Amino acid sequence: MSPGGSTVEGSVESTVECTATRAEVEAFYADQFALLDGGHVDAWVATFADGATFETPTLSARGHAEIARLTRQGVEARARAGVVHRHLFTALTLQEGGDGVGTTARTYVLVVGSDGAATTIVVSSVCTDRMVRLDGRLLVAARVVQVDGR
Repeated sequence: MSPGGSTVEGSVESTVECTATRAEVEAFYADQFALLDGGHVDAWVATFADGATFETPTLSARGHAEIARLTRQGVEARARAGVVHRHLFTALTLQEGGDGVGTTARTYVLVVGSDGAATTIVVSSVCTDRMVRLDGRLLVAARVVQVDGR
């Protein structure tokens, strides 16, 4: 169970042992959030394993196609509104899976939005990922985003 009672699950075939270092996961998040903030949906979705799950208080998605569809809707809505988002992460903790397959990464994420006139905190959250290594790359197998106050 992740903090707050949400379960981070995900079964990914062909996984190998995933021992990730803090620096490796920090670089992963920096790259992943830059892709999302830049509107590069397909490249961002490629950082998730096939069959990955993505859960927030308001949506649930499984697999690349569904995650991409929901993400693209958000990116396009922000573009139409002239709003830019920046995902800022901190307080990263890592825990190796007892099954020898995954690493659980937990980080605080602030989403800052700007419309050119004002910058505000859009959301404060905790992101918990079950990460796997496939063909040498870290990928998210399951993501649960807990939004503060919900």
